[in-house]
Amino acid sequence: MNGPHAAESIESRYADLVPEWLDALKLMAAQSEAFDSLNHGEGPALLLLLKADAGLSAGAMSETMGITTGRMANILRRLEEKKLVDRTVVPSNRRKASITLTDEGRAYARGLYDHIRRRAISVLDVLGRDDAETLIRILRKLADNVGSERIPALAEADDAEHPGIRKP
Repeated sequence: MNGPHAAESIESRYADLVPEWLDALKLMAAQSEAFDSLNHGEGPALLLLLKADAGLSAGAMSETMGITTGRMANILRRLEEKKLVDRTVVPSNRRKASITLTDEGRAYARGLYDHIRRRAISVLDVLGRDDAETLIRILRKLADNVGSERIPALAEADDAEHPGIRKP
């Protein structure tokens, strides 16, 4: 079903669940202390470098993380100040740098990964195996369809509510 009625029906079916969903997400976020000593973006950057196990360029990191190069530069500057990463000029191209974890950064990133892993296991254990598998299936479905362009009725509703805001 397309058109404004489809958007209204989606709205009427789920609008009452939104506050509960947001409250649950807020509670879960408040309980997580994994990134407390890090600014936004620093944890994922450390985990990316840990997974790569080799030097990466700032450009490759920003592309992988889906952020601008300017945002990446700020994240790397803060991580350097905390002595968690090093930048080494690439000899073959002196305009490029290879970003690597320091020993302290590697230990911190491993601890962070272990904390996140333990936390995930704890959360999945609360659900039990069957519900955990269902949650993962639902999260994958959401990830595959998160953009409103993938959900025509939602895109139409967005256009109707906020004309001119979304870019083609």
